[in-house]
Amino acid sequence: MNQAIHQLSRRNFLASASLGLIGLNTLSPGSLLARVAQKQIAGQPLRAPQPGKWYETAYRRAVIDMHIPDWDEKFLSEFDANQYVQMLVKSRAQSIVCYAHSHVGLFNYPTRIGQQHRGLKGRNIVQEMIDRCHAHNIAVVLYTSLIHDRWAFDQHPEWRMEKHDGAQYGTGSRYGVVCPNSPYREYVRAWVGEMCRAFDFEGMRFDMTFWVGVC
Repeated sequence: MNQAIHQLSRRNFLASASLGLIGLNTLSPGSLLARVAQKQIAGQPLRAPQPGKWYETAYRRAVIDMHIPDWDEKFLSEFDANQYVQMLVKSRAQSIVCYAHSHVGLFNYPTRIGQQHRGLKGRNIVQEMIDRCHAHNIAVVLYTSLIHDRWAFDQHPEWRMEKHDGAQYGTGSRYGVVCPNSPYREYVRAWVGEMCRAFDFEGMRFDMTFWVGVC
């Protein structure tokens, strides 16, 4: 049964992709490809993610970068989770990478570990997004940034990644660079644990997991 569902999902995907190459009029009436094409044109979702198998069936995935600083408190102050998720529904997204933390090192929920984005004023937009996405059967993968963390770079100079001559990586860049072979590692463990306890999500994305040079 699971094999049949998985195969059908693959066919749906291939059928959807092929619409740009062949005309609907060339399809045999009543065929699987024709039925899927009709659903696509009508704006109907092909298939909701299967419990426990979302990563095998979610072909329409949304990733919208949100590396947003808070030097102006207006940033993120008018974030509308309802509108955001309605656009996901309109695009028939089956999963989303939801930003819980970013290169700027700020959190999009009230954290006890680091610093929340000031523009949110205590709002938990991560939970808002999860609730609304799950209501539409959209899988949620939380985004986090490692190594590239401006807040940690600024607040903890002793965590910075240094070159062989003592100079620091990322000093003049938009995003500071910190070293996992420092207490920064325990800081990361702390907020990962916080997220896992606070939220019900389908996956976590750890971005920028590499050394920018010899440290």
